[in-house]
Amino acid sequence: SCSSGCKLSSGSVCVDSNSESCYKCNWKTNGTCLSTDWQNENSKHCEADYKCNSQGKCVAGSAVAEGTECFDSGSCKSGKCLPFCEYRGKVSCSCSQADDLCKLCCKDTDDSVCKVYFNSSNQFSLLSDGKICGNGICVEGVCKVSAQDIQEKFWEIIEEISVNAVIKWFTNNIVFTIILFTSIFWIPISIFVDWLDDKYDLGYLDEILGGDDEENQKKPNTRGILLGSTKVADSANNVYPKVSSALAGTAL
Repeated sequence: SCSSGCKLSSGSVCVDSNSESCYKCNWKTNGTCLSTDWQNENSKHCEADYKCNSQGKCVAGSAVAEGTECFDSGSCKSGKCLPFCEYRGKVSCSCSQADDLCKLCCKDTDDSVCKVYFNSSNQFSLLSDGKICGNGICVEGVCKVSAQDIQEKFWEIIEEISVNAVIKWFTNNIVFTIILFTSIFWIPISIFVDWLDDKYDLGYLDEILGGDDEENQKKPNTRGILLGSTKVADSANNVYPKVSSALAGTAL
C-alpha cells in the first residue's frame, strides 16, 4: 500500500488512486496521463497525448502536424481543430437547396452566398452520416426524414423533462400556475352546475327523482316567463305559456 493512516508509507512518493502520473507509489516518467486520441480522425484534439514528468505533473503534448484531419472533416492548425471551411479561409454554412443539404457548403464572407465547396479537382465532399439536415439526418449523402426519427426526437424531449425542472418552472410562474389549476377545477364544475340548473328549470330532475306531478303542474315556469318563451309544451309537466297569457292575471 502507498499510504497508511493518511500518510505515505516508506519509500512511496504518491498514491496511485490520487494521480494519473503515479504508478506503484512512484512517479512514472514519460508515461501517458491523458490520451487525446489524436490519431482518430474524429478526435477534437490536435495535441499529442499528455505525458508525466519526473515531478508528477501532467504536461500537455506537442501540436500534431498541420493539416491532420480532425473532428467533422476539420483540420488541425497550431494545435487546434478548425472546421472544414475555416481551415480554408472561408465561413461555414448550410446549403438550403434540397440536392445540397448533405454536402459541405461554405461562403467566402459572412455576407456571401452559401454554396457547395468544390476542391481543385472540382469535387465536393459529403456531410458525415447522422449530421442534421433540415428536418432529417444525412445518410450516405441523402437527407432522410422518417417517422422513427420524429418519434426519437419526441422521446428525447420527454426524457429531458424532469420533475424538478417542471416544479421550478411553475414556481417561477406562480400567477400562471394559480390560473391554470383554478381553471382546471372550476371550469368543469361551472359547466356542470349550469347544466344541472337548466335541467332543474325544465323539470327533468323532478322526472328523474320522481317529483309530485300535480305540484309540478301548479309550479309556474319562471324561466320561461322571464325569457318570453313561446315554446309548446313537450310533456304534461312542462308548460311554456306566452308572456301575455302568463302575466294576464298576475297582480303587479
